Amino acid sequence: MGRRRQTLTEDKIRHLKAGSGIHRDDRVGGLFLDVGKFKRSWKVQGTAYDVLRSDGDGGHEFADRVDMRHTLGQWPAMSLDEARKAAIDALALMKKGIHPARSSVGALYTVEDLYNQNDKRLERDGASEVNRRNIMGNATRHLKDWMPKPLAEITTDMVVERHNVIAFDDGHPEAARHLFKEFSAAWNIFRELNRKLPECPVPRRRLYAKRSMEGAEDKPLHGDEWSRFWQHATEHPDQLKGLSLKFNLLSGTRPVNTADLEWRWCDLDAARVNYPGSVMKNGARFVLPLSGAMLDVLRQARELWDGPLVFYRRPAAPGHKRWREQPTRERQPETGEWVRTPRPLSGLVGHRLRHSHSNVCRALGIDQDMRNMLHAQRVEGIADVYTSRLFQFPQLLEAQERITAEILRRCGVAGGK
Repeated sequence: MGRRRQTLTEDKIRHLKAGSGIHRDDRVGGLFLDVGKFKRSWKVQGTAYDVLRSDGDGGHEFADRVDMRHTLGQWPAMSLDEARKAAIDALALMKKGIHPARSSVGALYTVEDLYNQNDKRLERDGASEVNRRNIMGNATRHLKDWMPKPLAEITTDMVVERHNVIAFDDGHPEAARHLFKEFSAAWNIFRELNRKLPECPVPRRRLYAKRSMEGAEDKPLHGDEWSRFWQHATEHPDQLKGLSLKFNLLSGTRPVNTADLEWRWCDLDAARVNYPGSVMKNGARFVLPLSGAMLDVLRQARELWDGPLVFYRRPAAPGHKRWREQPTRERQPETGEWVRTPRPLSGLVGHRLRHSHSNVCRALGIDQDMRNMLHAQRVEGIADVYTSRLFQFPQLLEAQERITAEILRRCGVAGGK
């Protein structure tokens, strides 16, 4: 009988027997009076659906249903009318997945929680492991001191200041752009589940000057840039770095795949590199045919270095894009103004080399599907690499030899040296 809903009044409450237990109010669903032997407490109980809750390890996870209970106060210090008003406000928070005792979700969750939940969402949506690792790596690298901070403490001024440090002081504008694009996406998706969270502190306007299209990173090499690039790679003070640039151009692989190339994936006798799917952007394994000039580059690298990586003496940090980490601005000590500085060879490293390789493929009339196979891109109707009879490895190796010969001709290299 004590749990049955009833119309509570101040007079009824005054005459309730001590220790009679729970008495529910019929005016506000979820509000009840817990009558003990020595005190009478106003409490409210509610349910939230599809919200975040603690996973027991310091983080949070999605839950289909969460029941919450909260003590509002003691009778008679809190009257019946005051308890009903407080219960309505508390139930509204509970429906959003926010415990009334922690009414600010921005104070409840930290930046680390934000990225952990975003990583779980990406995994649930089928995102590749490489993409997820890069996002977490960017955050760990550039926002390490932000991780324990509550979301409510992150302001627009902090975002702009950190962006300027990464983009201008450190000279990594692309890293800054990617970092806060990912941060903004994670915040806005998190806010859809927790409307109590404040708006994203990343301003909607551009945080950095628009990059000049002259010598853009996605523009293929042309004219004398071919010979200038090859000379730059040959005369590079770090011989391994110079060899990696040559291999990047001759293979057409993504720069990160060149940087992460390991000797255990290389089969020089079979003239191929067997990339595992875990390091590829599309998550599928990839076999790269090696032309004669590419084999020469790898053999030269082996003579210089016998570590686990082919071209680098240590692994790259997660999210660290070596091919974009060249300063493009510098501060003038006299005036304090930022002045754009040209990159060496106007950005002749990175995706320009991949696109240059693709441009040579088109110039030689190589079929689109075969180009996709050479560049580790999906081919319509093929579930995995080299499963179609039309694209056997010998044919791809022959095409790679033709492409290499044309690249060396454009670079003005005699005999592929």
